[in-house]
Amino acid sequence: MLDDIMTLHQHPQESVAYVHQSPPNVRLLLAGHRHVAAYRQPMVLARPHLLLTWIESGVGMVRDQTDHALKAGDWYVLFPDEVLWVSTDEQKPMCYFWMGIACDDALGLMRQCYITPQARIKATSSIRQTRQQFKQLIKHLDVDSPQTQMLATGCMWQLLGMMGDIASSTDTTVNTTGPRHAVDQACQIMQHQYVHGIHVSEVADMINMDRSHLSTRFKAVMGLTMHDYLTQLRISRAQLLLRHSDLTVNQVAQAVGYREYRSFIRCFEQRTGRTPRGYADHARGQS
Repeated sequence: MLDDIMTLHQHPQESVAYVHQSPPNVRLLLAGHRHVAAYRQPMVLARPHLLLTWIESGVGMVRDQTDHALKAGDWYVLFPDEVLWVSTDEQKPMCYFWMGIACDDALGLMRQCYITPQARIKATSSIRQTRQQFKQLIKHLDVDSPQTQMLATGCMWQLLGMMGDIASSTDTTVNTTGPRHAVDQACQIMQHQYVHGIHVSEVADMINMDRSHLSTRFKAVMGLTMHDYLTQLRISRAQLLLRHSDLTVNQVAQAVGYREYRSFIRCFEQRTGRTPRGYADHARGQS
């Protein structure tokens, strides 16, 4: 049973790590990294759990009812008990990371990331960050302790959060010129850094703009302040964690970038009309 043991299988081209214990609603089962060194005929994929794969390099193809091209930076999702055919290019074979997740509502979880069986491919906007997060995930799974298991689960949620942020960052075409460019940059920075407790002033510093000037431009383009946008990102992600994970309220607060527990409680209640605990109890009671 994957829930009862934790082992790391290593191969010159492949490593797989199994987690010892995870939260009951969304459970990280395994994670791995593989380099396909030679051309392979299409392989059939079928799993009883959710399988998320991220292409680090190379190109390939995944087929359901139609063929979908895969390239470096793409995610593709195999939903529980479905069948996909995957092949890699002869000249540019794929190198990829993956993680397996057991989930009571795989479709609902993936909808939070804007992924469905009809739209299973997503392109990441940050290859370096995704690679680092996967490496951290596998590293944590290599050590059998409650602390590292919690860290591994945190990495899983970080990766899911990054998948969700992909959709919000690609819904609008990013301009490289004109007055909106700085706003696009600010949005992308906040989408990828909000979990680290970034402040509005730090965003302005990162794009080398005066905070007041950037704030005025942001409000004119987006219709809300940068602080409100940052809060919206954090509360939306907190709602996802409260619905689908077994993290405590304090752990959720830290996971979405709140350094002060009471500040998180206050902001969450202002935005949703419920305390985090009340929201979690209500959401789980509806499932």
